[in-house]
Amino acid sequence: MDTKKFEALLLSVETGSFSKAADKLGITQSGLTHMMNSLEKEIGFAVLSRNFNGVQLTPKGEKLLEDMQNLVESSARLKNKIAYIQESSKKTITIGSYTSVSIAWVLPIIKLFNEAYPDINVEIRGGTIEQNYAWVKDGLVDFAFVSNQFDSETEFIHLNNDPLVAVLPRDTQYTEEYFDIHLFEGEKVILPCFGFDMDIKRALQQYGIEPIFRPTAVDDEVILKMVEAGLGISILSSLVIKNKNYDFIAKEITPAVSRDLGIVLKSHQNLREIEKIFIEYAVEYTKIS
Repeated sequence: MDTKKFEALLLSVETGSFSKAADKLGITQSGLTHMMNSLEKEIGFAVLSRNFNGVQLTPKGEKLLEDMQNLVESSARLKNKIAYIQESSKKTITIGSYTSVSIAWVLPIIKLFNEAYPDINVEIRGGTIEQNYAWVKDGLVDFAFVSNQFDSETEFIHLNNDPLVAVLPRDTQYTEEYFDIHLFEGEKVILPCFGFDMDIKRALQQYGIEPIFRPTAVDDEVILKMVEAGLGISILSSLVIKNKNYDFIAKEITPAVSRDLGIVLKSHQNLREIEKIFIEYAVEYTKIS
């Protein structure tokens, strides 16, 4: 049943007149009469009567009064809440990312952005590579800071390259200043999980390198502890190991390999202006970071 019909009914009873209620509703009296006739047909019995005292509820209508009022009030609250959420969402940017990129880039960018646009709320949603791409496609985030997975269903804005480095225990046998990428061949390499291994495997495949991968179900912090404990070596991104105090050695790989970091989005054309501005901040910040 249409809640507007109940609103019109209650207003008719309140004013005691179809003509007065119609004026307040901005419709014709005949239109209101037709609406009430339609409502009574849906209900199955008469709820209004018109006499010398004006428009009144019938005895059966009186029994429905409280429930009709509750329905109209509940509908009004729902409409207000929907309007509030819609208005709030216009002032919110929702970003997907993962830990290393959030710490190194996203948080500083948000700080700079909020200094200029303090009324815009920026929310971060952290997840795996696969999750971030899925969130973008499903519209759960406006865009995400991720590595380029060359996904045909999305657009990608390159920001910067994040070099991959060899992560070695302190007592490593590899003493050269740089770590030749071919040394990974046949070596036991501890890999991160949750899709973050995709960038590493792609980089090694460029040179036909096939290590003995040791997949894990742990995060980067645990991998660093495993390397520190001498349980193997790893290959991670520079952002992941940045400012980490574990006892390990990080060596630049030669030839250099990296992951392509940027922003994945559904369509740049459909971005709101404030989202485009945020992305401009991201482009400028990552130029110098």
